[in-house]
Amino acid sequence: MSALSIFRSAAQLGINVLLAFFIDPSEYGLVAFSTPFIVLISMLTDLGMSSALVRIEGLERKTVGAAFTLLISLGAAFALVLVVCTPFIAMGVKMPGLPGVLSGMTFGAILSITAIVPRAMLERALDYSKIALTESLAVAVAGVSAVLLAASGAGVWALVSFMIITNALRAILFCFLARNWLSISFEWRRCAGIVTFGGWVLLTNLLTFLARNFDNLLIGTVLGAASIGLYGLSYQFMLIPMIAITWPASGVLLATLSRGGYDGPQAERIILATIGVTATITFPMMICLSLVFPDFANAVLSPKWREISEILPWLAPLGALQSISSYNGTVLLVAGRARAQFVYAVLNTVLTMLACIIGIQWGLMGMVKAVVIVGTIISLWFIGVVVSVSRLHWLNLAKALVPAACSSAAAILVAMLFHSWPPHLPAPYVALAAGLAIAVLAVYALFLGQLKSWGKALASRNSPEPVVA
Repeated sequence: MSALSIFRSAAQLGINVLLAFFIDPSEYGLVAFSTPFIVLISMLTDLGMSSALVRIEGLERKTVGAAFTLLISLGAAFALVLVVCTPFIAMGVKMPGLPGVLSGMTFGAILSITAIVPRAMLERALDYSKIALTESLAVAVAGVSAVLLAASGAGVWALVSFMIITNALRAILFCFLARNWLSISFEWRRCAGIVTFGGWVLLTNLLTFLARNFDNLLIGTVLGAASIGLYGLSYQFMLIPMIAITWPASGVLLATLSRGGYDGPQAERIILATIGVTATITFPMMICLSLVFPDFANAVLSPKWREISEILPWLAPLGALQSISSYNGTVLLVAGRARAQFVYAVLNTVLTMLACIIGIQWGLMGMVKAVVIVGTIISLWFIGVVVSVSRLHWLNLAKALVPAACSSAAAILVAMLFHSWPPHLPAPYVALAAGLAIAVLAVYALFLGQLKSWGKALASRNSPEPVVA
C-alpha cells in the first residue's frame, strides 16, 4: 500500500485519459472488449498457484522452477487457442478490427504470465517496494511510448502497445529480481500440491472475473464498441481504489497474517488499520473524482466521450465502498475458509450478472444504475463478513471509518458551496479540485494522531525472507 502503488495506478489512469484525446470510444472499446479474454487466459494459467506460492511453507526451489515453466507452457497453449478462435469471436459480435487487437493483446498476456512466479516470490519475501517500483517503471515507460504512438496516429495500436511494453518490462525485471529463486524444471508433478492448495482460490477468482467482466462482454455484444468504450474508461476510474490500494494491501495482509505470531488484538489492530487507511484514502478520492470529472469531461474531452460525465458519478462511490469490502476474500483465506469464499463469490457473480441483464434493457445508463445498486448491497454484506470472520467490534470499525466519512463530507460541502457561488471561472474544475484538496487535507490534519497510530500498527509487521530450499 505504498506511494509507488498509488503512483502506478494514477499513471496508468492518466495515460488512458491522455489516449482518449487521440482515439474514439469505439477504438477504446475494442481493447475493453478484448481485455476479459486476456485476463481469463492469465487466470486459467495461474491455477491458483500464485497465492499458494506465497503461503505454502517449506517451498523448494525445484518446485518454484516447475511452476515457472508450467505456467509459461499453459499460457502459450491457451494463447494459441484464443488466436485460433479470434475470427469466430469477431464474427459473433460484429466488431471490425477485433481480430488484430485481440491477437496482439494475447502476446502481451504471455509476457504477463511469465512474470507471475517471480512476482509471487518477491511477495513471499514481503519485498513490496521492489514490486511497486517495477510496476511503476513499467507503466511509466510503456505510457510514454503509447502516448507518442497515439499522437503519431497509431490509433488503437497505441493501447495495444501499452499492454505489450508494460508486460515485457514486468517479465524482464521480475525475473531478474527473483533470479536466485527461479530455475528451469519440467518436473510438473511437483506442482500438484500447489494446484490443490490453490484450487478454491482459482474457482473464486474465476467467479470474480465473471462478475467483473460480464458487463463488458454484454455491453459489447448488445450495444457495440462505442458503448463499451465509454463504460470501460469509466470503469477504469472506478477501479482506482482497488488497483492502487486494496489489491496490493490484500497481498500484504495475506502474507502477514498467514505467518501467524499475532494474537487476537494484534490481528484486529492490523485489519482495522488496513481498512482505516484504505477508506481514508479512497472515500474522499472517489467522492472528489465524481464531483470534479463531469466539469473536466465537458470542458476538455471530445463530445464523443462526454457521456462519461453521467456514468462516473454513479460508479465512483461504488469503487470506494468496494475498496474495503473486498478485504473479505483475504480475511476468509487467512481463516482457512476458502470454500466459503467460493460460495460468496458464486452469489456475487449471479447477482451481478442478473443486474446487468435486467439493467441493459434500459440502455447503458440503466445497466450502470442496476450494477451500482446491487454492488452496494453486496459490498455492505461483505463488510459484515469481514467483521464476523475477524471477530471485529462494529464500534471499532465505525471509529476506523470516521476520518474517511468526515473528509468525504467536507468534500461534498465544498462542492455545494462552489456550485452555489455566482462567478463563472474559465476552468472551474481546476478551482474546484484545489478547494476539495484543501478541505480533505484539513480534515486529515484533525485526525493526524489516528493516522500515526495506524502507521505504527502497519509498520510493526514482521518481514521474514522467503523460505526456499
